[in-house]
Order: sequence, then structure tokens, then C-alpha cells
Amino acid sequence: MKVRILGSGTSTGVPQIGCTCPVCTSADPKDNRLRASAIVETEDARILIDCGPDFRAQVLHLPFEKIDGVLITHEHYDHVGGLDDLRPFCRFGAVPIYAEEYVARALRLRMPYCFVDHRYPGVPDIPLQEIEVGHAFSIHHTEVVPLRVMHGRLPILGYRIGRLGYITDMLTMPEESYEQLEGIDVLIMNALRIAPHPTHQNLEEALKVAERNAKTHQKKIIFRQGDLFSALPRTEAGTFDIITSNPPYIPTAVIATLEPEVREHEPMMALDGTEDGLRFYRQIAQEAGTWLKPGGAIYLEIGYDQGEAVSGLLREAGFDKVRVVKDLPGKDRVVCGVWPG
Repeated sequence: MKVRILGSGTSTGVPQIGCTCPVCTSADPKDNRLRASAIVETEDARILIDCGPDFRAQVLHLPFEKIDGVLITHEHYDHVGGLDDLRPFCRFGAVPIYAEEYVARALRLRMPYCFVDHRYPGVPDIPLQEIEVGHAFSIHHTEVVPLRVMHGRLPILGYRIGRLGYITDMLTMPEESYEQLEGIDVLIMNALRIAPHPTHQNLEEALKVAERNAKTHQKKIIFRQGDLFSALPRTEAGTFDIITSNPPYIPTAVIATLEPEVREHEPMMALDGTEDGLRFYRQIAQEAGTWLKPGGAIYLEIGYDQGEAVSGLLREAGFDKVRVVKDLPGKDRVVCGVWPG
């Protein structure tokens, strides 16, 4: 299975027209975010989740391939405003739209020309298929399970596709939906912002759901959000067997030369290692020993030309057995070391 996130922005998009906040005026290309949507590709189906007003821009640069079905989460415009732009994909045949009854009714009112018995030429062939919560259906041989999600007071849909869960615009979710997500490998879920919101999860609430999902897999995982080691309580000093990190490591001046698929589709904060690309390695090397057990190990992903520099930082911090591991093409990729004791 392959998942492509077409958009992760808010209902107004980011930047919002007329807004002068730091995000909307940011020069970071990842602060230009289109409305929420995704494409899921399985062995036998290519499925679009939601089709908002940015759909045309989202797919112009992608290969022009058949869409086997569109899963609609709810009727809000930022999730359905691009349905008419499916018409080029109807060259491959009808593109079924899957929605629950009240959403299908709203779409018929908004786009009556698409759902009449005798459509005029050029109208998209997007037949509505009404679905029900908890009732599985198949797109080819790919099973899809709609599940209930609450968008504030509005009941909307999330979806389980095989071992993938996709949840957007959620504030809460009933117990039955959690049960329907048991056994998934990947959960894609909204986290609107840091502050609470009346109809969407904030980051803290989303982390609690992720923690609950981990428990259903009987995995002991503790989720913490912080700047490197800042979220760890001092009582956990000297308790870790392994620390691993893939920090931002690209020098600022090099970012503009990266391949478009990296430069345009990765958050700047995930790339920028400041002037020499080593800022975060310095801090990790200096602080990691506080948290590792004697004999604990550290593993750091690096840029292809940073092996010597990062190895030196670990040695200066007191690590033993520092070595560089190469990747399959033979380039330096990981620096590891052992905390003495």
C-alpha cells in the first residue's frame, strides 16, 4: 500500500487570505498547505479520500491514472468542493463517490447536474454510492470500513482501508470506532493546532489517541512532545538503552539545491541544520550521556559527508566505540557510539 497526502491544511488553506500571522507570512514552502485530502494505492485500487477545492492543483503534477473511487468524510466545502474536477478522470470510466446518506443528499442539492438521469455532455460521471457506518464494502478487492467520527457535534466518517486508518476533522470518536481500528499498522489523524479547538483535536488530544492506539497493540509506548530531551523528566536520567535520531542536518545554504521532491515536500524544520548542518548533533552529543545507561548506545542518521564531523562530536562528548555505518549505495549514513560504564 502507498499513501500520498495531497493536503493537510485547514478549511481556508494555509496561508489564509488576509492573515498576517507568522505561519501565513512564512517563507517556508511547507507553510503553503492545501486542503485535506489523500490518495491511497493498494494492490488493485487507487482511492481518493475527499476532493476539496484544491484538488486540481494537488493532482496536476501527478501521473494521470484512473481513480477507482472517492471516499467522502463529510459535506463541508473544503472536502467536496473539487468533485467537478474529476471529469478528466472519467475518461477511464465512472468514478464512484462513496458517502453516507445525509452527505449524498447534500451533494445532490449542490451539484444536481451530476446526478440526474440524463446528464448533458461533459458532466463528470461520478455516481453516488451510499454507505453506512460499520458496513464494510469493497473497491475491487480492497475492503473499506466506514467508521463514525465526531467533528464537534457533526457526525462524519473516518475510514479503515486494510491496515490503514484515516481520520480527519475529528474532535472525538465513539468506542465502537476505536474497536474498528484495532490491528491497523498506520493511523493518519488530524491535529489542528497547539491550543484547544471546539470542533477539531489539538496536538495534545491527538497524542492521547495515538497512545491509546499503541495500547490496543499491546505495545508499551510513551508519547512525549518536546525539543530534543526537554520533555523527559529528570527521574528518567540514566535509564535509556538506546537513543536514535534523524535530526535536521542539511546546511541552510544547501537546501535550495535539493531535489524538488525533498525541497518542496518536506517541512523546513525537518531539513534545516543551520549554517553547517551540525547544530542538533552538537546538542544531542552533549546531552545524550545524561539519559543513557552505562553501555547504552546512540544511533544518529547523518548526511553523506558528515561522518567524520559527527563522529568527532560523539568522541568529544565521551562516547566509546564510535563508528560510521554505510548505506546500501556505500555512502556514510549512520554514526553510532556507546556510552562508557
